[in-house]
Amino acid sequence: VMTRDVQQDLAPEDFTLQISGLHGKNATVAVFDPLKNTRVAVHVLARGDTTLELRLTAADYPYLLIIDDAKKT
Repeated sequence: VMTRDVQQDLAPEDFTLQISGLHGKNATVAVFDPLKNTRVAVHVLARGDTTLELRLTAADYPYLLIIDDAKKT
């Protein structure tokens, strides 16, 4: 998700994402801003066996969402 309007700069907006097809229970999640070289806040709202629900901010340029769902032993 990315907000974009070529006529003007837009303020960052919060979004809720539901992602499936991964090991949600033990997944680690991070968001990285490649232009500012910093991490961006992300909140895990819910975890399922194969799902994650996240609350994060989108800007008018791409952030990187990093999920490590390697099954822990």
